[in-house]
Amino acid sequence: MDIKLKRKIDVSKYKVILDIGQKQERKDVIALLLIAKKYNNQLSTKIVCRDFLFRNHEKMAENILRRCIEYEVIDNDYKITEKGFEAIDDRMIYQYYDGVFYLYVTEDQLIPQRILNYEIVEEAINFRNEIKGTNDSEFNLIDTPQWLKELETIEGKVLFNNEKTEINIRSISDKVEFIEKTELVVTVNLSEKSCILRTSGIFNDQRDIEYFPSFMVIWSELMGNQIANWDWNDNKLRISNNLKDSEKSSFKRIINFNNPKINNFGTFDSISLEVNIKPQTKVIADEWANWLLIHNINDFIFEDTLNKSKQKTAELFTEFTINFHSHNTIANQMRQRLNLENIPIEYWFVQAPLDIKPIIKEGE
Repeated sequence: MDIKLKRKIDVSKYKVILDIGQKQERKDVIALLLIAKKYNNQLSTKIVCRDFLFRNHEKMAENILRRCIEYEVIDNDYKITEKGFEAIDDRMIYQYYDGVFYLYVTEDQLIPQRILNYEIVEEAINFRNEIKGTNDSEFNLIDTPQWLKELETIEGKVLFNNEKTEINIRSISDKVEFIEKTELVVTVNLSEKSCILRTSGIFNDQRDIEYFPSFMVIWSELMGNQIANWDWNDNKLRISNNLKDSEKSSFKRIINFNNPKINNFGTFDSISLEVNIKPQTKVIADEWANWLLIHNINDFIFEDTLNKSKQKTAELFTEFTINFHSHNTIANQMRQRLNLENIPIEYWFVQAPLDIKPIIKEGE
């Protein structure tokens, strides 16, 4: 069984100044880091000249080392940093640059990384000069919200664009310009084996997520007190009363959840889920099984045929030993419901074998 939780979220577009790093492949930098590993994770101008440039050019070596420090893959002592070891593992580094960007962000809990995408701003107006001005209202400038500033502390954000670009923001300007607000449809598709987040609208994306609660936690929240009747061994709901005929024949029930609320993740659109059901008690099991036995009659029921039908029906209720009604009892029950002007054929499937039974015996 899958649970699909869906709702619309607000997405805000801001114009900002960022110092941003985009993860890119840099074979030259990775080669330098691999050289450093041979020297106890240490580089120097001498090592760069000898093992990387293959000539004595200290000024060029110093420029290379300074650039690696900017990439944060080595520290000021030319030792490999934690980010440097990460770069070795995935063969990519964050290449940083600053500029003016459009930033698409959300405060919704479903997107904890908050940033969805960014675009480079190409326009004649100098946004840096706008920020330096005193009349903020003229350009819709506002102080950068705290939740937006916190983007500086969230590393390794994978954007919701076609390339799934991985970025890191080192700094964001203290003032931003609000551009517009739009909506994005977000769906969480949850099963016992996976949790997939899908977005549709201005950004179409699909990704596995680990931060959403497990299937068991979500299902327990949705079911509330009914979870006490849920059997996790076979994922079936135990039913004690109010069984509809359609539920008896299908062994399924549709449960409606009106705007379900998930702890820490807000409210979602109303949903209906179909679940497998089974009897909670032997009384319910007997009643259910005998109902099925009667309503599955579609031919003349002689004693051996009836026994086979009972055995087949009993196999649907493995947790209980079913007490079936006798052939005569079944006929009597059907007779009591008869409309003599409109006798259903199923009645004769049951009664006719009983009527001819004495005749068969006399002939024997």
